Amino acid sequence: MNNYNTDHQLISFVPRMEQAAAQRNPYLGEYWEIILSIQENLRQPASAEFAGVEVIKSLEEIKRMKRWNDQHDHFSRCAYEYLRFAYNLGASEQAIKRIAHTKPNIGVEALAGMNAHELSLNRRITKGEQAEDHTYEGRMRSEAEFWVHDKIVCDYTRKRVPQSARLDIPIFPEDEAGYVREMVEAMSDMGGDKDGSASQIDTVRKMSKGVMEHVAWQYFRESRLAQNGDAKIQPWCTGFYLREYDSWQERWDDMIVLMTKSKAAVADLIIAIYPKRFATDPYYELQRKNINDRNNKKRAQDARNKAALAAQASGAGAGH
Repeated sequence: MNNYNTDHQLISFVPRMEQAAAQRNPYLGEYWEIILSIQENLRQPASAEFAGVEVIKSLEEIKRMKRWNDQHDHFSRCAYEYLRFAYNLGASEQAIKRIAHTKPNIGVEALAGMNAHELSLNRRITKGEQAEDHTYEGRMRSEAEFWVHDKIVCDYTRKRVPQSARLDIPIFPEDEAGYVREMVEAMSDMGGDKDGSASQIDTVRKMSKGVMEHVAWQYFRESRLAQNGDAKIQPWCTGFYLREYDSWQERWDDMIVLMTKSKAAVADLIIAIYPKRFATDPYYELQRKNINDRNNKKRAQDARNKAALAAQASGAGAGH
């Protein structure tokens, strides 16, 4: 019976949170304080006694740290089971994001203080004005709250896509694998004139088919997200624009053309994203940025000097 009750709590927790939000439950704010408190305190801090061992605190231990309303005892137990189960699966972030939309006023809270251009859905062309001097207030007290905010700002970029445009998205493994194989062939096609620098073309030429297959699967998954209108990207990311296609196949065809003709695009797919590069080797990245900055300034100065010499020569010629 206990196992049944626990399973039922896990299955019903998300819909119950959604129901509470839909009914504007007056205790929803308190529920979220409990959820965040459990998530933030679920893991036992490292100690010599438990070195190298993952230790999860009991609900009673967490409750002793907090002063929750006694009438929320049943809710706290349900929330604890939901979050403990997700933690054991390594899925805490997904569990919090699954219910993020139920947090009171989160839509306003997550987007508050941002500039208009940072919320544009066409960041490819929108530059915006210089940001005002906003005072940093620190709205997120923990990583768990960051997960909530991140889910909401990514949802902001979602587009409503007609069902007719989503009907042909592949769902069978053999079809998915076939499209990935087609993409690998496009990526590895080196015939004819190709866009890209010598270095980029050389990078693609030396890529193994195993790497290309892995990258093609990632690329395929992005095509599915895009066609569903859910790019899972923050609105302030520059260069972002979600183009609409009447079918997934039309989107895929354009993606195939891009990878076939542009080896620069293929090479870009294996570049580590900037947050990972900057976090893993910040020392090197700073040195590289400084060198690039000096080189750019030198090129700009050389161009100015060349223009000045040309102007002097033109003036001297006019004097004669």
